[in-house]
Amino acid sequence: MFSLSIGKYSSITLWTINVDFDIGDSQLYHNSSSSLFTLILHLTRQGLKNLHSIIDTVFEAINLLKRLGPLKRVYDDIQLADLHAFLFQEKIDAITYADTIARNLRKYPSLFVLFGHNLHLQFEPVSIFKTINALDPQTCNIMLISQLCLPYCDQIEPWFNLKYGQFDIPNNWISYWLYPNINHELTIPDSSQYLAIDFSIKPFDIPSTEIPITLLEAEFGTLWYFRNQGTLPKAFFYLHFLSPYMNLTPQHSCLFDFYTLILNSLLRAHAYPGKASHISIHFLSTDTGLILKLTGFNQHLAKYLETILKIMYNFQINEENTTAWKQELKDEYFK
Repeated sequence: MFSLSIGKYSSITLWTINVDFDIGDSQLYHNSSSSLFTLILHLTRQGLKNLHSIIDTVFEAINLLKRLGPLKRVYDDIQLADLHAFLFQEKIDAITYADTIARNLRKYPSLFVLFGHNLHLQFEPVSIFKTINALDPQTCNIMLISQLCLPYCDQIEPWFNLKYGQFDIPNNWISYWLYPNINHELTIPDSSQYLAIDFSIKPFDIPSTEIPITLLEAEFGTLWYFRNQGTLPKAFFYLHFLSPYMNLTPQHSCLFDFYTLILNSLLRAHAYPGKASHISIHFLSTDTGLILKLTGFNQHLAKYLETILKIMYNFQINEENTTAWKQELKDEYFK
């Protein structure tokens, strides 16, 4: 939850490309001596220049959680969304299913083997509060991975023969992280606005076909519709914006890549409500144009699509943003 709050804030400032977290399921993460909570921030060059401010933001977000305490509203939203995703999950291959069951047999009582890794059964504020308080800057380890750090790597790891550097965290940094200022830009995002509650299956209004049928054909485009025989209350929107200029020249191709990079950055800053409701979105450029893929439960998918299209139509950028995005595209081309 708080990683997405950080993600929205740092995306707006163009400091990160993405924010992930990992609690792992191996002995590396959980053993008799400790448990690891890993927060992974994919930095832009601008973010690398503001590394200290980004880490300050992380602990300001942790401080926000400590001040607010366990939030039953947020827990209930996550619990309901994960329950829906479990009840209406897609079929997976047998090997993956068997592997998951084998792992769960070692982690959960027999009653929870099938769903223990997916569902949240009971709100336990004491456990949540203990977990939040365990996020202590005095026991954290910060790893910075970038080719730009090579000049500071004065040691060699003997097993993999990799260069690295090791430094103590300044005491004044830790002192601030223990008692950070209140950052009013950080908030607990609303996760319920696209949460589906209607899972009814629409009646079969057209005969079943093996290929999509044409519903509308006009000057601005063509609309196809395909109804499969599945019984999951999910929809899939696939928008293909065709352009004859896509690969007209190398400059045109770069401009489309640049446009895709900008939109992905803007969409990430507004993606949490949809992601919390298990709506997935993909935006990419191809040889023929731009493709937007959207999939999730039926009920609010059209509403979410409208939000995305408004962002695509109304977004504004400034010179600072443009410079940062151009650098990111260069890094993507030459990495």
